[in-house]
Amino acid sequence: MKGSWFALLLCAALIQVPALAAGETDFSDVPAGSWFAEGVAICGEKGVMEGVGDGLFAPDRELSSGECRALAYRLYDIRRGGDGAILPAPENWGYLTLTVDGHTFEGYTDPNREWKGSVEWGFRGRDDWAADGSDYPGYTLPAAFLSPEWAGWAWSVQNLPAVMTLNGVEYSGCASYGRIYGDTVQISFLPDGGEEIAKLLNASIYPAPPAPDRWWRDLAYTLESQGLQDTLGASDYWVYTWEGSADREEFALALARSAGELEPTNGVSELPDCTDEQILELYRGGILTGTDEYGSFRGSDLLTRAQAAVMVARVLDPALRITSAPTPLPTEGYTLTYLMDGSPDCGIDYPVCLLAQEDIMLTLDGRQLPWPVEAPVPSYALDRSGDYCFMGFYDESTPDPYDTKAGLIDRNGVYIVPPENGRRMTYAVEGGFFTEIHRESGTVWGLLDQEGRWLQELEQTDGDPRETYPPKGRQPFRGIEFEGSYYVDKTGTPVSQRFDWGSHITDDGQGFVGIEEKIYRIRFE
Repeated sequence: MKGSWFALLLCAALIQVPALAAGETDFSDVPAGSWFAEGVAICGEKGVMEGVGDGLFAPDRELSSGECRALAYRLYDIRRGGDGAILPAPENWGYLTLTVDGHTFEGYTDPNREWKGSVEWGFRGRDDWAADGSDYPGYTLPAAFLSPEWAGWAWSVQNLPAVMTLNGVEYSGCASYGRIYGDTVQISFLPDGGEEIAKLLNASIYPAPPAPDRWWRDLAYTLESQGLQDTLGASDYWVYTWEGSADREEFALALARSAGELEPTNGVSELPDCTDEQILELYRGGILTGTDEYGSFRGSDLLTRAQAAVMVARVLDPALRITSAPTPLPTEGYTLTYLMDGSPDCGIDYPVCLLAQEDIMLTLDGRQLPWPVEAPVPSYALDRSGDYCFMGFYDESTPDPYDTKAGLIDRNGVYIVPPENGRRMTYAVEGGFFTEIHRESGTVWGLLDQEGRWLQELEQTDGDPRETYPPKGRQPFRGIEFEGSYYVDKTGTPVSQRFDWGSHITDDGQGFVGIEEKIYRIRFE
């Protein structure tokens, strides 16, 4: 979490309007000719971004969510004919007072302050009213949480006239004593006008506006006053949602909404790891290029100030937009063999693909085996365990509808560890299998031989026995893993086209994939 002085500095880096000539920068950490120099210069010329002080731009510093919104707002306003100016928040924005029995409690409703002035503000809902026996009025009420020394006085204010002011507007009503919460005493405000006014007050208190010492206060006010909180992802004002780092997806979505309609510069039709149409439009508009030659988006990766500047500069200057499309995903280095129509509806992994609706198991060599004996449809649980699958299901032979049985099946659909009532996770270890059974006497851990017969029950300890008996799993073929829609190697480089779904890859390079309701075996060379 950044400190307040640091956050203010970062905010200033986004909201000050620099006086820089196009294509030039005065930053000692922006080398001439660097990949981001022109982007930084254009953002400075247009008044969208500036440095962080001391002649630095901090190109490698992560962009915070608050900075992301400030940058997106400026771009949004400039693209629609404005100057990107951020409005100053009124002093009374988010300031609330409650006056009752000659006492006034006041403070900002900022959710990040443990004590907001002399009072902490919150709400009183249905559960609170029921707990102290009061008549519930049918709606949530604003409430003040006071320190314990007010407890005796608070008993006397029930139904006394009270006045609340919020954002400079005065509301009349009465007070209602609440119960003690830990080290606080609750006083609720019941406004005249009933539920309609109560809802108005609640809507004004939440999302609670930032206090004046929050660097994003003016920006939050600007977005709220223009109805842009949801558009630019600023629907609440908690510290972590403003000072935390922005990822690529957060920034790209804000950028797409700020940029507006873009003229296509290339024909990108799909990305390896993203199907969001707003983000695809940024690719087609030449704003985004991805993190590799295939255009991988990697939305959860964090974003630097230099990367943000380059993206925004492409929006501001069409001459910088990318006209070439990413390289198509690889279609070589592996073969696809059609196995059958359909898609897994119960589980997908080696050594079998389960299709519960058809009551079959599909093997990697294309055999369609009958559903395991005893296992009703659908399966209750399925987990991979190397060459085996843990199959769990409800035990319909007992009166308890939640009783379960489970066992371990091999790649031929045969129970190598027979199903047993109460059996939990079971997996292969050196020389046999490790299993967990839940019995009336408690949980039992044990070792089974290679035919699934009990060898020994293990002594119970405070630790987890699974730490002593790690699973003997198969290793991914050459580090190839499925990343949601395509396969990548251990460096994260794409090694396949997109698929609708895919399984793990066995150590001999095989797995299941789906394309348009058809199941294929994929085999890597």
